[in-house]
Amino acid sequence: MAPPATSTPPLSSMPAPSPGMAQATPSFAPTPAPAFLPETSRGLNKNKLVLGGAVAAAAAIAAFAVLGGSSTGKLVITVAGPGGKSVEGVEVLVDKEVACTESPCILEKVPAGHRVLQVRAPGYEEKAARSITIEGGKEYAEDIELSPASTGAGLKVAAEGSGLELYIDGKYIGPLPQQLDNLEPGRRTVKISGSSIYAPYEEEVSIEANKVVELEPKLQLLKGTVTIELGDNAKGADIYFVDGSNKKPISTKTFPLSVEVPADKTYRVVAERRGYDSFEKEVSFTGGSSEQRVTIELSAAEDTSSRSSRTASAPARTPSTSQTSSAPSQASSSSKGTLNINSIPVSTVILDGRPLGQTPKVGVSVSPGSHTVVFVHPEHGRKVRAVTVQAGQTATAAVRFP
Repeated sequence: MAPPATSTPPLSSMPAPSPGMAQATPSFAPTPAPAFLPETSRGLNKNKLVLGGAVAAAAAIAAFAVLGGSSTGKLVITVAGPGGKSVEGVEVLVDKEVACTESPCILEKVPAGHRVLQVRAPGYEEKAARSITIEGGKEYAEDIELSPASTGAGLKVAAEGSGLELYIDGKYIGPLPQQLDNLEPGRRTVKISGSSIYAPYEEEVSIEANKVVELEPKLQLLKGTVTIELGDNAKGADIYFVDGSNKKPISTKTFPLSVEVPADKTYRVVAERRGYDSFEKEVSFTGGSSEQRVTIELSAAEDTSSRSSRTASAPARTPSTSQTSSAPSQASSSSKGTLNINSIPVSTVILDGRPLGQTPKVGVSVSPGSHTVVFVHPEHGRKVRAVTVQAGQTATAAVRFP
């Protein structure tokens, strides 16, 4: 049986609240589901809500996965020694953690951001840490060359010469002289070249740990320079450069004069001037030096007129019969001897007080008996030799300075 209907008075007919009285607040009950909606339909709505939440969660997870994939990058590190040599025992560290023990080191997923990269290997200097910035989704390559650790091994090349250059194992090092430290021990090919006056030089050298190898190669000289300058009394002299049998006059008046010649020959510088003894000096490059200097100095010749006056003032002597008969034999060549005079290096010669000029002197005719030869060198001083010459025979007086 339906409950009786209750009539609700209109709002305008309701009495106004008196002052001081609390106003009543109406209460609202939740609206019940319509009576026509079956119970199963209400359960279906609940399932739809749950399914919708699951789909939203899956989408969020997928979005997170996508964002997570773009937050890493790829890094490839290649490590080698000098000349691309492979390195044993290499360690690659990222943010102070060992990431690889081989080269190339391929890191597929490196977190984006600033990363600190280090490389080390036994027997090599540890590289200073370097900072790299990784961006998500990008690839990076780092090539690192390690230097051998200090071993105390070295090479010193002392050869000096204009234009000479040093190469080791085909690699240009620089102009000579050179000293290289902290070389890796082993066999090395040393080459010296670059000069037009020396032949190229090549030698294999063994480099040992804790040892500096000193190399002083003997270079083959191809060309030499003779510098001629004028000394005492040489101005106005006729000067010749003698190459074997070729005596070539030097016409220039400007000195010092430099002449470049092949280094495998011996030459002579000759100077002649009226009233002076001739000058002659031999030049060679056998000592290995590419430069030779010749200073021409002339000594005044003895005055022949004074020698004649001394002869004329001597008292006349009447030869005896025996002396007259022996004169032809004294004038013959058998009554004289021959003296050869030489010195190394060239010096000025004085024979029995009479200047003869520069050595060598060959075939000097002297009277039989004892003679005194004085050799004078501007740098090494004087040397004296006494020599006895027999009639019709040849003797030699020679010295070596210093």
